[in-house]
Amino acid sequence: MVKPTTMRLRSDIQLEILSTSAASRLLNFPEKSPFQSPILKKNYLSFLQKWQKNKDSFSLKSFFEKESFSFFEEVLQNKQQDFGHFDLFLATGFFKWGANQTAPLLLIPLTIDLKTNVIHLSDLPPIENVFLIKELQKEVQLPKVTDAIFEGRFEFEKFFNLVEVAISDKPHFKFSHLGVCLSFFSSAHLYLYRYLENLDLQNLNNPIVSNLYQDEGFRLKTSVFDQKNIHEAYVPTDHAFVYPTDLNTTKATIDALSPENDTYVILTPPGTLLFETASNIIADSLFYHQKVLVLSKRAGSKDKLFKHLYPKYLKKNLSSRSNIKNQLKEARNELISYYDAVNSTTDSGNISLGQVFKERLLKPTVKHNIPNDAFKGIEKLSFSEYNKTQEILKSLILNLEKLEQKESLGLFSNVSLTEIHDSQKKLLKNSILKNIKLLDYFNPFLKVFSSIRKDFDFKELKTVLKLIHLHFNKDTHSFEDWRLSSSDWDHYRDTILQIPESGSIWARYRRNGSALYTDTAIDENLFAIRNDFVDASKASLKSFSDSYRSLRKKLLSIFKDPKSIANDEELILLVDDLISIQSHRNFYRNSMAMANKLFGKDWKFEKTNWVLLHVKQKFFYALKDSLKESSDLDLIIKILEQFHLLKKLNFDSNVTLNKLYELQQEIANLSQEMQVQDPLENGSIASLSKRLKLWKKNYECLDEQISANKLIHELQDKNLILLVDYLLKHPESYPQLLPALSDYWYQFQIQEFVKKKSDLFKTNSKQRMQKGSDFRVLLDEFCNSNFHFLDENKKTHPENLRILHPLEFHARLELHQELFDLVLILDSEIIASPEALPAISSAKKLILMGDIQNPPLELLEKDGFEEPAVSQKLQVSRQISVLELALQKGAAFRTLCFSKQYKHPAFFQFVNQKFYKSNILQLPPPHIANTSKIFLKASKDSLQNLVDYATKHLKTKPTQSIGIIAFSEKQCTEIKKLLKKEDLKNSLLYESDLERYCFVKTPERAPELYRDTLLVCADDSLEALKNLSDAKIKVTASLAKQELFVFYSKNTALVPPLKNWFEYLQSQNQKSFYTQKQRNGVLLPYIESILKQNTIQYQAGFSYYNASLELCVYNANNDEHFLALIEDDSYHEYFKSSVEELEYIRPITLAQLGWKHIRTWSPSWITSTNDETNHLLATLSIEQSISPIISKDKQAENLKRTEKLMNVVPYVIKIPKIEGTVHQKPILELPLQSIVSQFLFFVNKESPIHIDTLKKRLLQLHRVESKDLSVDKVLNNALKQAIKAKVFVKTGFFFYSNQQTEFSLRYRGDLPPDERKLAYVAPEERALASSLDNAKLKDLLGLLE
Repeated sequence: MVKPTTMRLRSDIQLEILSTSAASRLLNFPEKSPFQSPILKKNYLSFLQKWQKNKDSFSLKSFFEKESFSFFEEVLQNKQQDFGHFDLFLATGFFKWGANQTAPLLLIPLTIDLKTNVIHLSDLPPIENVFLIKELQKEVQLPKVTDAIFEGRFEFEKFFNLVEVAISDKPHFKFSHLGVCLSFFSSAHLYLYRYLENLDLQNLNNPIVSNLYQDEGFRLKTSVFDQKNIHEAYVPTDHAFVYPTDLNTTKATIDALSPENDTYVILTPPGTLLFETASNIIADSLFYHQKVLVLSKRAGSKDKLFKHLYPKYLKKNLSSRSNIKNQLKEARNELISYYDAVNSTTDSGNISLGQVFKERLLKPTVKHNIPNDAFKGIEKLSFSEYNKTQEILKSLILNLEKLEQKESLGLFSNVSLTEIHDSQKKLLKNSILKNIKLLDYFNPFLKVFSSIRKDFDFKELKTVLKLIHLHFNKDTHSFEDWRLSSSDWDHYRDTILQIPESGSIWARYRRNGSALYTDTAIDENLFAIRNDFVDASKASLKSFSDSYRSLRKKLLSIFKDPKSIANDEELILLVDDLISIQSHRNFYRNSMAMANKLFGKDWKFEKTNWVLLHVKQKFFYALKDSLKESSDLDLIIKILEQFHLLKKLNFDSNVTLNKLYELQQEIANLSQEMQVQDPLENGSIASLSKRLKLWKKNYECLDEQISANKLIHELQDKNLILLVDYLLKHPESYPQLLPALSDYWYQFQIQEFVKKKSDLFKTNSKQRMQKGSDFRVLLDEFCNSNFHFLDENKKTHPENLRILHPLEFHARLELHQELFDLVLILDSEIIASPEALPAISSAKKLILMGDIQNPPLELLEKDGFEEPAVSQKLQVSRQISVLELALQKGAAFRTLCFSKQYKHPAFFQFVNQKFYKSNILQLPPPHIANTSKIFLKASKDSLQNLVDYATKHLKTKPTQSIGIIAFSEKQCTEIKKLLKKEDLKNSLLYESDLERYCFVKTPERAPELYRDTLLVCADDSLEALKNLSDAKIKVTASLAKQELFVFYSKNTALVPPLKNWFEYLQSQNQKSFYTQKQRNGVLLPYIESILKQNTIQYQAGFSYYNASLELCVYNANNDEHFLALIEDDSYHEYFKSSVEELEYIRPITLAQLGWKHIRTWSPSWITSTNDETNHLLATLSIEQSISPIISKDKQAENLKRTEKLMNVVPYVIKIPKIEGTVHQKPILELPLQSIVSQFLFFVNKESPIHIDTLKKRLLQLHRVESKDLSVDKVLNNALKQAIKAKVFVKTGFFFYSNQQTEFSLRYRGDLPPDERKLAYVAPEERALASSLDNAKLKDLLGLLE
């Protein structure tokens, strides 16, 4: 369903077109007008049919007969230069209507070849006079062109017959069969109106149209570069770009191509890479099988775009695109991994490789014996934490060294006090003294218990004291030296308990003796005798038994008075008593050793107090039995063993426990006051006592120790416990500790870099440079393969790319309605939004490119419309430009900023500051002083002065392009007239190349028309200057690339826009365009120190705004130039993190500017500092040695003389035709003499010619795009034969014609890029410009490297 707003949009535009065309010649065609030829009274039908059928062409002159057509011709030339479209029609079918009005009914578009002035029918379809048809629609229905199309072909006769039929009943309308006329009409009016008239409104429901022309507007989209890493967001091999570009330009290109953006704006300030960007967008879209429409209103834009898309010289691909792609991807990934590695930071240390180098220089490696284990944990610290650790360690070592000198090292190591006041210090000392006194109280008791445990802590002592209090009292027996802990007490309990009884019996017997028994009786063995006697005494006749009598006799012998024994029974009892005594004696003797071991000082052998011993035994066994289930039994037994000592001390368990509680509290208080990390009460009492006494002795060291402890705690907080331990245990390591720590940490960081990129330190500087060179070659080859694709696509699928003027597109819509995957609109700041509508409605994606700061397009008289003010309304449009409309509607956009256009910043700084917020970036040239050529020329006749200078330039500098700006069309016309009076027929004034011709234009017609030299006529009427806007000054101030001359008189009215520019021009010679910015490179401070040591002058941070150079070395032989630029491998402020910029854009741009670019590589400088230093100094020495010695005055004098005498001519290449001749054979099949003759042709034409170029010419002649070894061998043989035969002369790498007598400087700016090398300029040519340095010579001859 068609939206009401869509219908209103079409109606509004149609009404606008009609309202601006009311007075147009399309409704009232005059007999004569400067914008038309005379009306020829010819039968239009026969004339047109003949022209259409036979495709005859007519000269421009044939339409004017005897009248002058110079003005008409000039209008055509202006249109071709400005728009590339003539707006030229053949008007015919004249229709009379109204009171007395005549108008052509049919308009046939024409083209013209201005070199021959031959007119041809255009391939655009004829168009009816839509305005006349609209005007008369209520009276008559006149036919349209579409009504007369038969089988796709427009039939003139049928159309005119339809006209006759339509007016057959309308006698007041007259239609003439005679009359044809050339005339200019507004194609924009005609085709746009007809497009809208025939438009299917469904086409305007396109979402882009809705967002742009209606109320919706665009939603903000996120750039892929905000979501991904730069190198992931853009991968060259994923695209088919034909030009490498800087990162900002690449971002604009990628975002514009992103499917997320159906509409995107790329703003293009002067000098930026407009056409490179457009070419990349087109090439990429075509590569991915998209149909592309490019609209361009300016002829120069279309011409430049075509040249950028299809360059004149195209190298042959030496490999397939897929192979180049794979090699490029690999080379790029290698460089990315390198730059990521050297610009990244380690995971642990958060330090870059450059910082590693810098720090290693400050902290060199030393030999040491400190084990790596001592530094464990340091590798996990970040760089900032590592530096803090270094400082902490340094301070700590100083503190510890002082403490070591006072022999108080480590005394207060557990104290975490960070500060202490005098009053607090006094209180702490009193507390220490009090605790020492309390501890001394326990010394006797601890000494008593030393056999129990060497060192008691508070808990253990408390346990002992509680056990004593519970199980002991003053009446508890002493067991001095008793071995109560012996296991014998359990194993031999009965024996032990028997000892007192047996001992006492035997001791008494020994002490008192016996009244019954003899002294030897105790030693007799009576037991067997006694038993035998008992048995014998039981016999009935024992008295007769000898045995009985003998046994009885033996027994009686042990008694002192045997007779006193009355009978056998008594005898046996007395013997048994003696045997019992013998048994106790034996037991005593057998247990004596055990008793001696167990009973300590209570064992006195036979003098032992057996009763006391027995009592103590019973006490001990009772105690054991009562506590046999207690875990404290062993400890209680040990206490009992020492209890006798406590008794001697008048031990009171209650008092001692209270003292212990007091001590614990005091120690706890002291720990808290001293902020001891491990509480004092946790250690042994003995060590605590020792520590407190040392504290007392060394109390004056507390302040230093507190400082040291603070540092120790800081190290411990960083988990560097092993380092602290080693530090405290090995004071001898102090001198080596800091460098050893540094070495350990940095070695670990380097290993992290190696893990990221294993070959980081294996590739030397030369190899690293080669990798960059290989990448540039591969990227060029890849872009070249994409160029080949474009070239092939043009042949195989020409329909996929249309590059048209907006009105051409409008006209073609009549023939074929197409949809395009991409519509790219250049010059969008001067394309009115209605003009863009047809293309946008056909677009799936829209990209607009243009400069919003450019002035609107003002139609001039010589545009071929008699009422420019009226036509202006359509061209500029009340609906503003499509670019401004898109920005107002919130379309996503980026602004290009990188420029390589200008020789010096002075040529664009004014516009950069005033219009672009200094965002245009261009790398500075290798000049220190302001060497820009900007001149204000005041004279009485500024116009003639300008013309004189232009004439001189065109005659003497044919290779240097020139343009002229005047601020009114009147002055432009006057300048052209004056120039035409001069003899300039073969000059750039008549050049057909839109990039090089000498233009004379007003500013609004000159955007993008950059010229080497720009002449500006600022002297104009006040009325003309009043119309001078800031935008027009902006264009004027941005077109000069190398020279700017502004001509004015004292009467010049300095209106505000002009005044601002003049003030800048008047001051630019006194101002510095460069600033010194802080450098980013991390190697460079060290390199600076090297330069200083060798008295080499330099400047750090040479910058034009954000386009910075790191370290610029002065040329000692020329104080206005730099000798070299030194940069490292760190990312730069503007050229950051894009490998394409670091390894392609930057080095190539610097080389083109004339810089000697020296790269330094962090890994090589880390591993081979001395070698890299020597190589750098050698390189600078060589560069300095070959630099000519030129003083400032001498240089200015030589330059002035050289410019006066120098004559530069174009370098001419001529390739002869050999088709159909004996020379048309493959090179390997040609006789050597033929090859020599072909070489001779090129030597005679291009002498002196470099050997590479000469061989290339022969390959070009035979259409061979690369030579193999066999071909090269043949060519070398032919050259040797030619030199031997003296066909031509060879000196060095150059070949000279025998006919040559003079040499000229030749401009090579139009040659293929690979031929624009300084090395290809012969010494004789260079000698003609000996006063110029290489940079100036390259500029003069159009060289790239």
